[in-house]
Order: sequence, then C-alpha cells, then structure tokens
Amino acid sequence: MNVTLNFTLPDPTQLLVYVVIGLVIALLVGGLARLRYFTGYFITFILSAIGAWFFANILQLQVLNDVSLYGVPLIEAIIGGLIFGLVGVIIFATRRRSVA
Repeated sequence: MNVTLNFTLPDPTQLLVYVVIGLVIALLVGGLARLRYFTGYFITFILSAIGAWFFANILQLQVLNDVSLYGVPLIEAIIGGLIFGLVGVIIFATRRRSVA
C-alpha cells in the first residue's frame, strides 16, 4: 500500500480564493452561532481557510462535476471550510447561561 502526500503552497490567486471562501464561511457560521467577539470570527476565519486548503490539496475528495476556480475545487474547499469552521465554533464559542 503506497501513500503519497503532496504538499504545495498555493499560487497568489488560489490563496485569494481560499481567503474569500474562509471569510464567507466564517461570517456564515459565526452569524449562525452568534459569536460575540472579533476573536471568535478571526479564529473561525483562519480555521475555515485552512480547512478549505486542506480538503482541496491534501485530502482531495473525488466529487463528480466539481467546479474549479483558478485551480481550486470549490465544492471540496467549501466542505472543508465548513467542517473546520464548525469545529472552531464548537471549540471557541462562549457558552451562554440563562437565568431562570
């Protein structure tokens, strides 16, 4: 069984696509989770961008009819960004207590 991992840094245009995907997902997930502070959004943004890059380059799911933008498979990147962003919200979101 041969396992190969390819580690390449993205081009500047691909990096911009990952940043935009991470930003959109961080705003979406952070808004749904009602994050209160900027640090929660920032951490979710960083994790979403890393997740998009990880799923698009390292994990490489085989999605049929995947749309690619500047060499970035969008569906894989969005799935990875959502998973990593949700994990970030679960870990770093503050708990709210209601007084009864």
